[in-house]
This record gives sequence, structure tokens and C-alpha cells, in this order.
Amino acid sequence: MPLRPPLILLLFLLFSACTTVRETPPDASLRNTRWVLRTLAATPINTLESSQEIYLQLNATTNQLDGYAGCNRYFGRFEQPTATTLRLLNIGSTRMFCEARQQLETNYLKALQDASRFEIQGNTLRLYAEKSDEPLAVFEAVYLK
Repeated sequence: MPLRPPLILLLFLLFSACTTVRETPPDASLRNTRWVLRTLAATPINTLESSQEIYLQLNATTNQLDGYAGCNRYFGRFEQPTATTLRLLNIGSTRMFCEARQQLETNYLKALQDASRFEIQGNTLRLYAEKSDEPLAVFEAVYLK
């Protein structure tokens, strides 16, 4: 029995719809992701070609954190008491002086210490102070090749 044209059209549309459906990519993982700073206190961060990006990494195995703050490397530990809360603790750093980026680094490390909760949407991490709706810092997940 031959298929009637409306049935063929219906089958074509059904299969076409199945092949063009795109899933939303999952949110990046808080842990074991290199989070590169994009905004600090609503100010965009521009990385000069000659300097390294400011970043944060949280190690899932050891609960240690480390990163680069613009002039110095930093380190510490973290706790995640609930699914949306985060405490960055005992943050220390090396002690090099970089006049051009010293204030940025000071503000960045203070934002990390003040952070108490976070939100991840796709490849974007936002850190917030306890009772604030404005993010202290905004990061982008960068995956190393």
C-alpha cells in the first residue's frame, strides 16, 4: 500500500524535528575548572597581552584552591557547606610587588574572602557576598587543551 503524501510529510517533519533539537550544554563544574576573572565589582577585567589572566581553581580531591591574582600566585582552601554556598579560607599569596596591578590584586583577593555563595550558569561563575544581589566577581570557565 503506497504512503499518502500527507503521511510522508508528517514523517519528514517528525524526523527533521528530531535531528535539529539542540540540548543546552550542562553547567561547568565548580571544582577542577579553571575560572578566569572577567568582571570585578562590575568592572570588566582586561588582560594585557603580556600578562597572565587572573584565575581561580578549586581542587575537588584536596579542597585546596589556587590561582593567579594579577601579580602574585595565591592559595588556600575552600568549603562548600551547601549546593550554593562557598567559603574560601586561609588565602595566602606570594609577595611580589607589581605597581600597575597591585590595587586590582588587593580588590580581587578581598572579593574572594568576602564571597559566601555562588551561582553557575553555563560557563559563567558568579561569586556573591552574603546578602548581595550584585556579584563580587564574574568568571568564565576556560578549558585547557
